[in-house]
Amino acid sequence: MIEIPEEEQLSAIRKGRIPYLTGMENAGETAFADLRRIMSVHKDLMQKWQHQAGFSGEDGCLRFAAALERKFGQFAFPDDFDQAAKVFRERVWSRHAKPGSEVGKVYRSLIQIRFRAELNWTADKRTITIMAIMPERSMVERSVIRKELDCALGKIQWPDGFEWGDPNFILGTVKDLTAEDIVSSRRGDFDFLCY
Repeated sequence: MIEIPEEEQLSAIRKGRIPYLTGMENAGETAFADLRRIMSVHKDLMQKWQHQAGFSGEDGCLRFAAALERKFGQFAFPDDFDQAAKVFRERVWSRHAKPGSEVGKVYRSLIQIRFRAELNWTADKRTITIMAIMPERSMVERSVIRKELDCALGKIQWPDGFEWGDPNFILGTVKDLTAEDIVSSRRGDFDFLCY
């Protein structure tokens, strides 16, 4: 655990923008687990410690598990894809946390953004489709989300080897998407959407 006293850095951590630091609910507001410093501890030593639960409920445990998955299990998108998608990622980051922004409401209405490449991520020609997953109840109407995604995704200039699918994005709730949609796509690094 490490203490982070600076408010600016605390804000970035809480928004999920520093993926190697994650909160431990019962450790306090400014204490974070540093996932860069993971090590083994012998059982004999652990048996001498007094157990202290890190979380009060399942929600905190799930967030911590998601942070571990993000740090150690994040899919490595191709560099040229990452570079092209940067304009979209930066738009999402810059607007998401602005409470008065209508565009911010759109991104706060999404719980996950996933990317699918057909045939696959190593093919010579990859057709990209984005999965934008929203909760059952949203801050804004689907039509508003669709309009923003059309605008934002239209700014992506794909390099050779990439092109948009038809449609270029699928918007829906978890109930709307199929298991194939989830299994065939990779989660983008937008974990702050759920904050």
